[in-house]
Amino acid sequence: MLDRIQIFLAIGVLLGSLILTFRGALGVNRRLAVVDIGVWWLAFLAIYSIQPVLYWLVTGEYLSVATNRLELLRTSSSDFAEVVGISAWYAVAFVPAYFMMRPSRVQDISIARIGNDVLFPTVCLCILAWLSIRMLFPDLHSGTGYESKFLNLSQESLGARRIHKFALAFLIISDLILIVAFLQRRELRKWVLIWLPALVLLVNPGSSRGAVALLLIVFLISWHALVRPIPRIVWMLAALGGILAFNLLGAVRSYGYLPSTSEIFPWLIASGEFEHIFGNAVELRQAVRQGLDVPQTARFAELFAFVPSEYFSFDKTTLADWFMETFHPELKATGGGLAFGIMGQAVIGLGAIEAIVRGFIFGILLGLVSNYMLKNASRHWWVFPAYIYLLTRTFDSVRSTMFGSVSDLLQIFVPLIVLLCCASALLRALPEMKAGGDLRGARNELS
Repeated sequence: MLDRIQIFLAIGVLLGSLILTFRGALGVNRRLAVVDIGVWWLAFLAIYSIQPVLYWLVTGEYLSVATNRLELLRTSSSDFAEVVGISAWYAVAFVPAYFMMRPSRVQDISIARIGNDVLFPTVCLCILAWLSIRMLFPDLHSGTGYESKFLNLSQESLGARRIHKFALAFLIISDLILIVAFLQRRELRKWVLIWLPALVLLVNPGSSRGAVALLLIVFLISWHALVRPIPRIVWMLAALGGILAFNLLGAVRSYGYLPSTSEIFPWLIASGEFEHIFGNAVELRQAVRQGLDVPQTARFAELFAFVPSEYFSFDKTTLADWFMETFHPELKATGGGLAFGIMGQAVIGLGAIEAIVRGFIFGILLGLVSNYMLKNASRHWWVFPAYIYLLTRTFDSVRSTMFGSVSDLLQIFVPLIVLLCCASALLRALPEMKAGGDLRGARNELS
């Protein structure tokens, strides 16, 4: 009974933190409140923490349509209470730090237009990245299952894996920039039913739910900020429909066939993705009680993930890789993966104390991001795309490790923006260089 009370209190804290942050965002800028990065992070935290618990909380049974992970782990009420409680501590620490770094009020802001001098090299980069994946990795997706993609990739050399990582990331980010640029041009908005599906198909060579969901979120955010506000009820329905579709596609991918009429509802509410992340924390909690030893190179891997492996005297790993090698080596050998999760990070660390420290630091960082975007979106073309990129990556700061996405930001996004800025500057300089050459030619003729 005490565990159930603790679970309900933790759920209340998570939902209350989300509502409080959204109300605060309304006070800063009403139009952009629904795309506030702090609100989105708390929403992802709540989804990953609450959905796996709901069915058990109501029925006392495990929902095992998508996965029987929690049932196999014999998850107890105390396991549920501790994991959800850790998520609540993350939220408690995050909210005051986030509010502390945000401005109190910002009037309606204008978002800098992405000029043709940026649009052209972005299109070229998008095509080049797509061709690189198709030409260099033609057999990558030739397997029979979803895991075959990761198995095939793991068998490639380190250099090939890096090329694939960068090419796919450049493809996704260039698609993101193109969506923003197209919506900023009135003449292209009417063709949205053509170019949006084309971009989604272009960026999704591996039939990934994540890539499709990411671009659809980018489109909704950009439409809301650049074209016209989307009503909050539409956002809520889109979120609910998106979660149900995400669950359904995951079940279809796992079983390999479409559900019958009697299977549709259980498949819609089956939380395979969310249950696995929650299950990781439960499995780690049980292992910690038996004296689990976590290597320091894995525990703090996210802090130096952006540094190339060649600069270390030891083998660089991640918590996700360490977890699979330690607990599920057979699944890893077939190309499977279970991500990791920030609940599990706190479990193998200092528990609630670690959740509080991490949540507070992360709240400061996201508060600074929000503050910078609100004050500088009209000055530089890359600010708004960068904000969207970070916002759409907040889910990775829940399902993977809290600061793991910083590596992609430093390794991939920043160099790409620098590259596009250099290409843009070169394109702007070409007419001046040509004019200067013509002027010198005319002077030579006169002399």
